[in-house]
Amino acid sequence: MKGVIKCLNSKLSLNTNGKKVLDRFIKGNEIEKHLIICIAIDLKNGLLNNKFVENIFNNININIATPLLEQYDNLLLKNKNFISQIQNNNKEKLVRVMTLETFNSFYFNPYAKINMIFNNVKKVNELKEEIERGNLEKFKMKNNNDVNKINRLVWVTPFSQLNIPNGVDKANFVVKRLGLPIENNSKSKYDREYVYIVYPDNFNETLFQPAHNSCLWSNDEVFFMSYKKDDNYGRTRCHYGDNVSKRMKELIHHSIDNTDYSYSIKYLGQLTDVNKNTINFATESLKRFYE
Repeated sequence: MKGVIKCLNSKLSLNTNGKKVLDRFIKGNEIEKHLIICIAIDLKNGLLNNKFVENIFNNININIATPLLEQYDNLLLKNKNFISQIQNNNKEKLVRVMTLETFNSFYFNPYAKINMIFNNVKKVNELKEEIERGNLEKFKMKNNNDVNKINRLVWVTPFSQLNIPNGVDKANFVVKRLGLPIENNSKSKYDREYVYIVYPDNFNETLFQPAHNSCLWSNDEVFFMSYKKDDNYGRTRCHYGDNVSKRMKELIHHSIDNTDYSYSIKYLGQLTDVNKNTINFATESLKRFYE
């Protein structure tokens, strides 16, 4: 951690409180150390302005019972800055992966109860049939374009990253390599069905390399891991651990409400492998710091 601490001390001008907060994070649990290392990666590579990080650290209160990560998230949300300084002029076709349930609740059937659980196999099959028949080849996805909310960020990956080897289960391959959240206590087998949304060729919204401020840290499934400024893509930390050969490129953009775009909806499959490697985050991110 010496290199990380040296980097942070050289990049940040913290007040007395901020220095105490930084020390608490450095001596903290696995995720707290992981966050600090990701911040160092972002600052080292110019993904974020140091003033943004200073403002958060200087305003965390170490004398209250609220956990540090929760306070960090609260200040992140208050700050309303969820993107990095690194834009990506991507020319590749993009895709977005989500559960069939999410697609139904937010886009296909937006009048349904949000976060509904599919318990009706007939409804599930009807939606899958619509997709498989090609009836959703030119689908208009209406989004809430409030850029001041972190849950309005959209995570995408180049279509080429879905080049799945023959004989490999598609859903397991893609979902686990993308490090997407998996519901362990599933109430229905249908919430592990996935689709992918193929972006149109005329998509021209601004894309960014993700940084640590593109996600929240106080939930139990922080698979995000910062990446150096290389090709202006982020790299996912997958469920198997940070294996270089299994990393997938990722970008983010603000949620948009543009009916000029028509998306193609494809069925990906059902996730069956729900195992996750949730250890050694700090060790893995430290290796990235030195890449």
